[in-house]
Amino acid sequence: MNIRDAIQNTTAFKDLSKTSQIVTAQKANVKFIQDNLKIAHTIGYQKWSGQANPTKVNKKIINELIRKEHGI
Repeated sequence: MNIRDAIQNTTAFKDLSKTSQIVTAQKANVKFIQDNLKIAHTIGYQKWSGQANPTKVNKKIINELIRKEHGI
């Protein structure tokens, strides 16, 4: 599964309005999520969320993706 599919399969994404889904699925935002997911894995979610200042939506999506990868 590619990162875009993983994002679109999150509850956080599905709960968004159609317009917000379109914005969230744009190439630049998907790249942001992909890059920041790697950073959050490296330094830890809590430290990352304090430093990166992500949007609420991206924060929820990244949190959910991390939880899914760890089976939480």
